[in-house]
Amino acid sequence: MSDFWTEETVATIKALWAEGYSASSIARQTGAPSRNAVLAKLNRLGLLGTRNGPKKPRSTADRPAKLAPVYVPPPPPPSQPDPILIDGRALRLIDLPARACRYAYGDSDFTFCGHGTIDGSQYCAHHHSVVYTPVRRRKDDDPDARRAKEGARNAGQKRWLFA
Repeated sequence: MSDFWTEETVATIKALWAEGYSASSIARQTGAPSRNAVLAKLNRLGLLGTRNGPKKPRSTADRPAKLAPVYVPPPPPPSQPDPILIDGRALRLIDLPARACRYAYGDSDFTFCGHGTIDGSQYCAHHHSVVYTPVRRRKDDDPDARRAKEGARNAGQKRWLFA
C-alpha cells in the first residue's frame, strides 16, 4: 500500500483538497483504497482542518445574551387535615371506627387521621393523594410505539427462527 502514495498522487490529493473536493471524490478520482485512506494521508500531511482557513473569532454581538438563572422555589407541601380529636387527643388505632382514615401521625406513639375514607381506599381523599402517587407513563411504555421503534431499528436485519 505504501507504494500507492507517490509524489504525483500526493500532489494530486493536495490540489484536489485545496479546490474543495471531498475525501470520497478524491479517493474515486485517484483510485485510493478508501475515503479514510485519503483522510489519513491528509492528516499526516497536516492538511486536515486547513480547508476553510483559520477560524474567525466571533464578536459578542453575534452571541445571544446569557440569561441569569432564576430560582424557582419548590411548591409548598400539601396541607394535612387535622386529625379528629376525641377527648383532646388524636385517635389511636384501637379507637378508629370502620371506614376511618388510617394515615398515621407521630414517630413512636402513633395516632391516626380518622376522617372518612374514599371508596376502595383506607385513606381520606387528601392522604390518598399523598400516599399513592400516580404512575407517569413514558413514551417507551406504549407497546405500539415500542414495536414501531424496534421495527425501524431492526429493518434490514435477518431474523432467525429456530424450531
